[in-house]
Amino acid sequence: MTRRDLRARRLDVLVVDDEPDLADSAALLLCLLGHRVVVAYDGPTAVARASAATPDIVLLDVEMPGMDGYEVCRLLRARCCGHVPIVAVTAHHHERNRLRALEAGFAAVLLKPLELETLRMLFDGGDQA
Repeated sequence: MTRRDLRARRLDVLVVDDEPDLADSAALLLCLLGHRVVVAYDGPTAVARASAATPDIVLLDVEMPGMDGYEVCRLLRARCCGHVPIVAVTAHHHERNRLRALEAGFAAVLLKPLELETLRMLFDGGDQA
């Protein structure tokens, strides 16, 4: 999916974060931008929800207990979301974290907390990675 595709229509977005307040806030912002959002608060639930209905894009926290975002990304790529953009979301602003996420197959990296303008830029083709 290209950036043009992200702008072209209302998208099905999967938001994954073990912190419910952060996941729900991101979901609300995405709804304000006109997208349909499904939220998961852990890795296994994210994999199950994506397998049941493949999203157009995934916003995925990389640091979750149990199954971390890197493992979730790997499973999503193998099971259902091979060509779906998966965006890493992290609270750690270190270059090594950004590089690790990109090397692991994430399409981009966003920093927490997610803000409306950041999401708007991502979905409108701006470069936040």
